[in-house]
Amino acid sequence: MLADHYSRSQNAEKACKYLKLSGDKATKNYSNWEALRFYKDAIEVLAGQPETEESKRRQMEVRLLMACSMLPLGFPEGSLENLQDGERLSKELGDQKNHANFMSLTGQYYAWKGEDLFQAIRYSEDSFKKSEKMDDVELMAPIGGDLCLLYWWAGECLKVIEVAPKVIDLLEKTQKQSEFFGRPYNVYSTIHALYAESMGMLGFFEEAKFLLIKGLDFALKIQDLFSLAVLESHNGTVRIFGGDAKNAIEHSKKSIAYCEEGQFSSLLGIPWLNIGWSYCLLGELKKARECTERGLQIYSEAGVRYDLGVFYAVLGLINLESGDLENARRHAGEALKMSQKIHQKWLEGFVMIILGRIHGKEKESHTNKAQKCFTQGIEILTELKLKALFSPGYHYLGELYADTGKHNKAL
Repeated sequence: MLADHYSRSQNAEKACKYLKLSGDKATKNYSNWEALRFYKDAIEVLAGQPETEESKRRQMEVRLLMACSMLPLGFPEGSLENLQDGERLSKELGDQKNHANFMSLTGQYYAWKGEDLFQAIRYSEDSFKKSEKMDDVELMAPIGGDLCLLYWWAGECLKVIEVAPKVIDLLEKTQKQSEFFGRPYNVYSTIHALYAESMGMLGFFEEAKFLLIKGLDFALKIQDLFSLAVLESHNGTVRIFGGDAKNAIEHSKKSIAYCEEGQFSSLLGIPWLNIGWSYCLLGELKKARECTERGLQIYSEAGVRYDLGVFYAVLGLINLESGDLENARRHAGEALKMSQKIHQKWLEGFVMIILGRIHGKEKESHTNKAQKCFTQGIEILTELKLKALFSPGYHYLGELYADTGKHNKAL
């Protein structure tokens, strides 16, 4: 009401102040669409004023706050323009700290929208190097978290376990574990999720569970819904890679509850995918298809695409287990194209193994094609050291050899 009053009375300074405060309040209440509206109104007020160094700085600060609301919504329309304007303003002001922040967030945009992961990683790596040179915990922590997320999406888990402990140690030494650093989640809690899943994909499941418990305990302590949603989602995925489908479903259901409470549309599709994947492992294929397709619909409506290929890979698995080889091949083919387009290497290797299984079930003339797919998939995943993913590849290749009478190779 105060913001509206001062806008009508043409008191730009106070209108901007109360619009920003209204946006901050909406963000804390997880009303991200409302927060975006207030922040946009504040920028409009500032844009109508004479351009001074102070007005530029205030506009830059509001654009950074807008980015915090955009991320949980999957970076809706206008997000890239906002980030680019923020990057431009920070450069004009010579504000290296915020320039690095905007660059890292731009990298997040490219990843969330399913564009080139290499490009996104370059943005974030450059920002992280700048933050290290500045020796600024308030910059290193959020950008380090951004970088770990991108490395994990690409399957560069060894790089995650280089960066994540640095950030965690830094936050613990400076007693800044409770800080959010301009992100919509608690960095300390959330980076534990990425660290944990990376350890799980590398085959260290007990260490992954320990990290998840540590992250969850802290997120519960500070009652951060976003971090809780992320941690439980990753908990579900770690359980899937470890073959514990029943517990994967329970943790994914918790993630869904947190997502719905906090209106985190950009996160909600993944735990539904995990439930579908888990039911596939349990052989409950009707439920598996329903949950995966529901997750895909939620995901598509949210406008995010960073893990879109995983949905198609799991649909390929479900069709394979159902004996529908034609649709299994079609979905796996879509997943492969998506993974190669954005350079999501772990998914490319994972899908090649699925395609190997599919070709192995087809005519005997496809045996060589199946063997080639298995070999390529195993090579990609072995290079990334993802033991939890390449080990099953050897198992299925062994099955192929056994089915074709090559018993020594099978063993």
